[in-house]
Amino acid sequence: MIGCRWFLDDYPDIDTLPFDEQIQIAGKNSGNLFIGHAVKTHLLRLFPNITKLDYFSFSDIRLTSGDSIKDDYDHIVMSASNMLNPGVNFGFITKFVEASGLPLVIVGLGAQAESIDHAVDLHPATVRLVAYAADTSKGVGVRGAFTADLLANLGIKNTVITGCPTAYLNTGTGFKIEVPNSVDDIKTAALSYKRDRNKYASDAQLKPIQTQMLQLSIEHGFDYIAQANFAESWTGFHRDIDEKKLANIANYFGHPEGDMERLRTYALDHIRIYFKWADWRAHMERMDFAFGCRFHGNMMAMIAGTPAVWYVHDTRTQELCERLSLPTLCVQEMTDNGFSLEKVLEKADYTTFNATYQDRCDEFDAFFTSHFT
Repeated sequence: MIGCRWFLDDYPDIDTLPFDEQIQIAGKNSGNLFIGHAVKTHLLRLFPNITKLDYFSFSDIRLTSGDSIKDDYDHIVMSASNMLNPGVNFGFITKFVEASGLPLVIVGLGAQAESIDHAVDLHPATVRLVAYAADTSKGVGVRGAFTADLLANLGIKNTVITGCPTAYLNTGTGFKIEVPNSVDDIKTAALSYKRDRNKYASDAQLKPIQTQMLQLSIEHGFDYIAQANFAESWTGFHRDIDEKKLANIANYFGHPEGDMERLRTYALDHIRIYFKWADWRAHMERMDFAFGCRFHGNMMAMIAGTPAVWYVHDTRTQELCERLSLPTLCVQEMTDNGFSLEKVLEKADYTTFNATYQDRCDEFDAFFTSHFT
């Protein structure tokens, strides 16, 4: 496997591994580990007789000749994320897989853009990598129609819309989501925030919304599950306070200087980050509700049986939620109409999701198994 690694439950000496190393392994976002975990889980579920399944990090790929692995493996599987964006050059991966001559199976590939009306200029080496996968596999698994159309315009038409592999971990269980009747039924909640990007109009729109979210969380004792925002991630990992990092959090959210002790207490008690599957899922199983900007933070809640609402703030979130019929709330709508817990809960309609979930799971299984039969 290449791309996103799986969770660090099995990583050597994980309990003593420093935060800086764990967040680096996760590609600076713990949600990436969820993607890798899902792909690994599906491989082992669908093909229980696999005898060799290894993960090659980007460093491993740079230090390894593709030609040297061709006799040890039958396929290369790439657990992908929003890797189709102008800032990505996968030339070193392209050289690696081409030298191996092995089939490349890509699943969960997404394009990163502000909206479906914005073009995405890709590096030629990245296009070549996807073209290689299209030529050597049954099709490139993409997150949604926006990504499929982008690749078709580049001449890569052998694609299949699969959404994200994280969504299908409850296949075959009769899985359904039940939603609280009112906000009075929400005693525990997990919120996710995004402040590590500042280039889209939605990023500026999110700031006042997220400020209100944090105040709501402090008032109700809701949890803040960090994935990538460094100050929050450090705090959630160490469960300790660094004054400079606390000031960084307070500055973004506009928290009153005279109320820092309450923010300090909240951060210690409610900000968390997880690099282990078992720990993150167990936390989400205790929640009544989840919402916010992080696709995989909300997906972890949903897989744990907790209803979630996804904020739509770019194409990657939009196309994934459309594919899976997940409840969404547009950032522009909150900007126009205001934010409240009641308005978020109103969007938590799982009728279509519950009716179609197993169909989407079966479609994913059919796509994935087609590569290896």
